[in-house]
Amino acid sequence: MQIQLEYGRIGLSVDIPDDRLSATLSYKDAVPLESPVNELREVLREPLGTLPLRHVASGCENACIVICDITRPVPNQLILEQALAELSAAGVPEESITILIATGLHRASTQSEIVEMLGEDIADTYNVISHDGHDETQLVFLGMSPRQVPIWVNKHFI
Repeated sequence: MQIQLEYGRIGLSVDIPDDRLSATLSYKDAVPLESPVNELREVLREPLGTLPLRHVASGCENACIVICDITRPVPNQLILEQALAELSAAGVPEESITILIATGLHRASTQSEIVEMLGEDIADTYNVISHDGHDETQLVFLGMSPRQVPIWVNKHFI
């Protein structure tokens, strides 16, 4: 059976032998938001179960926003524009905001990918860092998990 996976920008077509396929699952198409910008603004200003971002960030000297890398189809620029506006309204200086690209163990994002994900204005204005899980100078050891797995976190996130 030929299956089209949502992967990257153009997708990935894979052929799976019928005897190896037990089921295919799909999701219902979501109704597009009438105004994604207004919806984002509303959830940042009136979130469920927590204080608004502007209130949480009030008095903070710096902030780190973690975003997906280029391998995930996330509207990072759209989300960041609203989140950054809320951080600015809370008094967090632009030069104290870091955007950390969560690459996991993927390669670092190229400059053109950063601009594609964030837009030129955000890419040029803010400190943007690609996580490098192999660079120990970027990592902070937090301890061991209950199952004795070492926990390392990017120092910009701490």
